[in-house]
Amino acid sequence: MTEKRLRELAERAYSTSRYIYTDFMDLAGQSIFHSLEQELRYSGTEIFGGTDGCERCVIRFGNEEMCGYVEDFPIVILKVAPVMKKFAEELTHRDFLGSLMGLGIEREKIGDIIVKEKEAYVFAKEEISGYIAENLDYVKHTHVKTGICETLPDEAKPCFKEVRLIVSSNRLDAVISGLYKLSRDASLNLIRAGKVYINGIETTSNAKSLNSRDVISVRGYGKFIFDDEGGKTKKDRLYVDLRVYI
Repeated sequence: MTEKRLRELAERAYSTSRYIYTDFMDLAGQSIFHSLEQELRYSGTEIFGGTDGCERCVIRFGNEEMCGYVEDFPIVILKVAPVMKKFAEELTHRDFLGSLMGLGIEREKIGDIIVKEKEAYVFAKEEISGYIAENLDYVKHTHVKTGICETLPDEAKPCFKEVRLIVSSNRLDAVISGLYKLSRDASLNLIRAGKVYINGIETTSNAKSLNSRDVISVRGYGKFIFDDEGGKTKKDRLYVDLRVYI
């Protein structure tokens, strides 16, 4: 999704007084949107992936004030479960995604896939959800049934592990190094390569200080929330508290 295309969608929504939606966007696409967010605010923008904490999200242009009515995001939750769970294979995110792509679906029509004990909850654009429900019968060699969920069950919502680290500072590179047990050079390389996002915005500054509630995504490693600083050690190092997505 280019800057030009985002501006076009915003203007179309504003000029026609109707809601316009993108497909699911990855972190790189969302970072482009965030760079224009102030400029596009006139069109009532909002970003959502189907539940809190989603990595792939849809951008909506339009709001009740501008359009005169309320409309939900066209995102459907699909549950994909083995017909006979007892005999099912161990299925991974890659397995579910591969089977969905095997149906000829564009990746941008699919959002996050949450895998829980051989089952998956898939966020999909409404326009493609019926096709998936009717045609997704197998994941790898496992016979599955696919249906639409009204809401995401509690057991499938994001889970966290609370972590307390001792770091030299609350700088981005120091926290990444401490959490993922990387050398400072390795964390710097991730940042410089554009693989680190803070609140959906790509950052290439290793000296960035983290603030409470910042959400940090590190491609290839995971995602965590920086909760707060927790005081200093006797050696003047810093305690930081994190919640790591699991």
